[in-house]
Amino acid sequence: MTKAKLNVKEARIFITNQREGGKSDEEIYSELKSQYLDPEKLSNLISNTVTQENKEQYELYNSTLLVLIGIAILVKLVTFYNFAMNEGTSGVIIFIVLVPIIFLYFLYEIYNYRGNAYRLLGAYCILVVLQSFLKVENIYDAIIYIGLYGTISGFSFYLDKYMFPKFSPQNIEEISDDEVDSMENN
Repeated sequence: MTKAKLNVKEARIFITNQREGGKSDEEIYSELKSQYLDPEKLSNLISNTVTQENKEQYELYNSTLLVLIGIAILVKLVTFYNFAMNEGTSGVIIFIVLVPIIFLYFLYEIYNYRGNAYRLLGAYCILVVLQSFLKVENIYDAIIYIGLYGTISGFSFYLDKYMFPKFSPQNIEEISDDEVDSMENN
């Protein structure tokens, strides 16, 4: 049997369906490994896919995080718009479009429950908070930046920890074909 290049969309659907069918991540990994080439990407994909139970359990927190990201996009747009109007330069308009794209990326990824986006968003927001210490003009801006981005960072790391507890390819161990057969027989 020839192995194909990993089709992430199909593999993610397969993982979700197999989990709903009661199979463990190790069993899913063994099945996918026989079909696809890159075992490290498979392992990462499995640990990066949210379980249905976790998705339902943390849906409110995830929705809150999405709202906070939307607010962050608006804050960035308003900040850059004010800067552009005060400076009077048209070159700043490019930044008005480009900077929120990062948050739009995170919005899309978190809406689709992609595990790696939660850590990246948390780290990015920490950098935004640190940057705000350097360029803050008044205390109110500092409170808004630290409060908003600190909260987003906290939610991101919290959801990453609890929605994706096995988010590490090393946590999925390969099991032999004999073990898979014995599990299927039981």
